[in-house]
Amino acid sequence: MPTDLDAIQQQMAALGIDVAPEEQAMPIEEAPVLSPEEEAMFAPGGEYGIEEPVEEVPPMEIPTE
Repeated sequence: MPTDLDAIQQQMAALGIDVAPEEQAMPIEEAPVLSPEEEAMFAPGGEYGIEEPVEEVPPMEIPTE
C-alpha cells in the first residue's frame, strides 16, 4: 500500500527530480570556532555584545479630553 511519501516521491521522480535519500541528506556542520577578536565582539560592551538591561520607562499617559 503506497503512502503519501511514496506518492510524492513518484511525482518528483516523474518530474525528473532526484529523490535518492542518501544524496538529499545535508552534511552536519561543526560549531564554528571563534577567534579571540570575534569573541570580544560578542562580549558585553563589544560591537554586538549583549548590554545590561535598560531600566524600563513607564508608558506615557494619553489625555482623554
